[in-house]
Amino acid sequence: MKKFILKKTVIAVTTVLTLFAFSTCDNLACSLYLTRPAFAQTKFFVLNDSFQLLPLQLKVQDFTDSDERGVLLQSRWTDIKFNEDDKKYSSLVAALSKYNQEKREAFDKQRKRVLDSAKQHRSAITRKDVTFTPYRLAYNLYARRADSQVVSIFDDSEIYMGDGFKFIFLMGKNYNSRTGKPIKLGEIFTDKDMLTEVIQKQLLNKYPDVDFAKNDSIDMKKVVEYLVKNETVAWTMDYQGVTFYFNPHHISQFDEEMLTTTVLFSRHPELFITK
Repeated sequence: MKKFILKKTVIAVTTVLTLFAFSTCDNLACSLYLTRPAFAQTKFFVLNDSFQLLPLQLKVQDFTDSDERGVLLQSRWTDIKFNEDDKKYSSLVAALSKYNQEKREAFDKQRKRVLDSAKQHRSAITRKDVTFTPYRLAYNLYARRADSQVVSIFDDSEIYMGDGFKFIFLMGKNYNSRTGKPIKLGEIFTDKDMLTEVIQKQLLNKYPDVDFAKNDSIDMKKVVEYLVKNETVAWTMDYQGVTFYFNPHHISQFDEEMLTTTVLFSRHPELFITK
């Protein structure tokens, strides 16, 4: 929709990074709390007079679970809050609160499962020349955009369970700031088929060394088409365009980091709804 796409004045906004931190320990489990603004760097973007930046705040909590032999699991939890009492954004506040609650419940359950696995793994190590590497669990959130029209959040979670076993989970949460309702791709793009073609082409151009070839379990083009069509692809919106995030295990043989591509407002104006 036109109200989501910014075209008017180029400005720079700088948020000074302020950290509030304290730690607590309970037996062999410790946690560290950090609170900071959602935006902590200079950002250049296009803004018109009808847009107002929103004061989102991130709270990061780090946990260390240990036993008498040392560290078993290091975990990180992040939630995001709207740091202002403004009734016109009450629906957004409710939506963010619900999201945080659901994610926290999932995090607590996952932390317990991963900690149990770490304990079992280390107990099974009997050779002195074999070193146990602590497991890691991280639920990270990043604000890509936060104004009076759109709040866009990237959810990047990962689990490391030793011996090279790493799992990543990617999600984008995009809200209409006024209603608190999720924004769908169909509200942003004119044609999902055209969008799918652009994403596929840009991925191939950006990652020429990645193996996107078809095999028995992976077909990048079919996976991208399915994710876009069913609105299950991870995406966020900033002030330049819409970025899509892909788990490398879902679309390639690439085994390291996530794959991303951004469809720019300026480069593909025909793809965006402007009325």
